[in-house]
Amino acid sequence: MTDVPGLVADKARRYAYRLLALRPLSEKEFRTRLARKGFGSDLVEAVMARVRDLGYLNDESYARQMTRALAVNRLRGNYRIERTLQ
Repeated sequence: MTDVPGLVADKARRYAYRLLALRPLSEKEFRTRLARKGFGSDLVEAVMARVRDLGYLNDESYARQMTRALAVNRLRGNYRIERTLQ
């Protein structure tokens, strides 16, 4: 059975929403997860643009959330937090 391009795009969007519902992701991690699932680079970039426009994917917000989680919940120091985010 051959996938129809519209169905593949819909499948990619649904997968993206499920990923982002679980936890915040960096753009790099998000791109990697979609590519690993087998979606083409053009489709990955289109889905990324859409979720970015919706405010679901934001590296700055992700970094703030991770920094807070590492500092408060795991009691990590500045150096270790910086290394984790690189």
